Amino acid sequence: MLATAFHRREQEQEQEQEQEQEQEQEQEQIVGTKTNFHRFDLYSSSFAVSRCFDARVSHHPSSCDYFILYEQLRKSAQEECGPHRVSKEIEEAAKDITQFDETFLIPALRLAVAYMTSSMEKDALILADLILVYFNTFSEFSTCYQTSGKFCSAAEIDDSAQSTDEKIRNIIAFKVHKLIDQNDGIYALQTMLLKLSDIRQTVLNNLAVLSHKNRDYRITVEKIIASKTAMAYGYHHTKRLNNCPFDELMKSDPRALMHLLKKSVWFRGKTPERMPFFSQLTAFKGPMYKVFNDRELLAIKHWATVEPPPPQCATDDISNIALSPPITLPQHEQQYRRETNIRNLFHQLMASDDHDYLDWQSEKFTDAWLARARKKISKIPFKNYSNDLLDKWFLARAKTQAADYSQGRMVSNKSKQEVIDEAVHLAPMILLDGAWINHYSSPPLIDDEIGSILFDIYADEIGNGHIEKNHPVIYRDLIYDMGIKLPDISSEEFSASAYFDDDDFLVPVFWLSISRFPKKYLPETLGLNLAMELAGVGGAYKQAHDELKQYGFNTSFVDLHNSIDNAASGHSANALIAIKTYMNRYANKENLQLTKLVWERVWTGYLSLAPSKNALFSPLISRKYHI
Repeated sequence: MLATAFHRREQEQEQEQEQEQEQEQEQEQIVGTKTNFHRFDLYSSSFAVSRCFDARVSHHPSSCDYFILYEQLRKSAQEECGPHRVSKEIEEAAKDITQFDETFLIPALRLAVAYMTSSMEKDALILADLILVYFNTFSEFSTCYQTSGKFCSAAEIDDSAQSTDEKIRNIIAFKVHKLIDQNDGIYALQTMLLKLSDIRQTVLNNLAVLSHKNRDYRITVEKIIASKTAMAYGYHHTKRLNNCPFDELMKSDPRALMHLLKKSVWFRGKTPERMPFFSQLTAFKGPMYKVFNDRELLAIKHWATVEPPPPQCATDDISNIALSPPITLPQHEQQYRRETNIRNLFHQLMASDDHDYLDWQSEKFTDAWLARARKKISKIPFKNYSNDLLDKWFLARAKTQAADYSQGRMVSNKSKQEVIDEAVHLAPMILLDGAWINHYSSPPLIDDEIGSILFDIYADEIGNGHIEKNHPVIYRDLIYDMGIKLPDISSEEFSASAYFDDDDFLVPVFWLSISRFPKKYLPETLGLNLAMELAGVGGAYKQAHDELKQYGFNTSFVDLHNSIDNAASGHSANALIAIKTYMNRYANKENLQLTKLVWERVWTGYLSLAPSKNALFSPLISRKYHI
């Protein structure tokens, strides 16, 4: 079955090469009439992997492997296509009506796969997709599969002296080894390979037929006109074409409208410059000026001047091609019941695959949490924002935290059991280190300046693909050294464990909830991120070091954070840069009130780490969350 899938892949390559040769023969080209399938395919190859190391699974070795694979895939796309904002290019292309819908089927499929719950089927789907992208023949994959068996992890492959694409192929083959070790793993991979190769072949076939049929740009112009119909209807009620009302033709039969338009007075002339449609209607001061953008006008010019191809047989008719593949989404007509059990909500956020439900619950939770945090907005250090004032506050805060420890103002007389109890009660929060920004690996966010900063911070939190550097793993080892073996954090046993109080899940649920809306709550997330990264640096972490050391426990976790979160160039400094970047982007010197509102949203996020008492679900927020 693997060989069969690769045979189909070879057929795809031949077809892609033929299409590329046809494109090179075209002197002028409109994006969409000759689609660069290979470019978008390579650009989006990392999409399905982008959620494989989120906070719910970041402590698993497999997650670390996927992180390194994700970084290499993004690097490969940049090496192949240049340092473009990959997601931005695809996003802009998706808005371009001249593009064929089929172009986005595989990128969209990858984004959908990214949000599936981790499973053998998801792994098989991701690996099958990458095999078809990065291996040309079965023998090529077979050779790589044999050599990759000597590696112990993706991190080891990453450290080897190989090219980016060689690393990618070896990591894919290494992951296939892991998949096949599971029961039915080989069957799942074979099934996905055949299904995906069928999909890819169908897409390429459709694109080939569409490109052939669109030699006169008829399909492209039909799509352009159809896209304007809703807003244009009613503007042409006095106009007629061949005794047919223009508005009705536009609404009911765009193809007939195009046929009649091309024969009308508006398109008479040997060149576009002589045609009234371009020289009068769409020209400056014309009644249709700026109705069409430059790309659309170029397509219409081609259509107006190119002779239509001779008629083909009925089986080759364009109506046999699905111009817009239908998408069926599940309907949620029922009103969700708000979850009032914090432990249940925590487990749902960690394990459920119902994203509509999770978004509904998370938005309710986040709005209520932030509303209570905002009650303390009077604690904002300065009302009128400036970078200088923020820098001064940050420096003073960092110095105060260090001085509190060095000058003996932080005194602890905790017993060994108290140290253990506190560490255990913090586990639901710390085992999700970085969860508040874990969605910044998504394609639309990671290429942004702010998103890049937040992703780099999150990458450090999960060890940059190295399990021994993963913060949740280091903390779990500490708890284990204390004589306590916790269940997996995504299991129901964890959320129901008697080791924890209900309020131990409040902050973790807030982190998981706010992270689901990285755009909506960006200012609050930036403030929360600063609070988290600055808290403990120079003071509380050093005190925790002393407490752990006193009773013979490993201090690696607190030592690591005291270093990596440092205020000079660490996470707290980068959190500050992210806020200043955001404020510089959205602050308005001409509208101080608007700037004040934006700044207050950021600071509400800072305060949200420790909201008011009786914040939600009635339990009090423990002092351990105090900043």
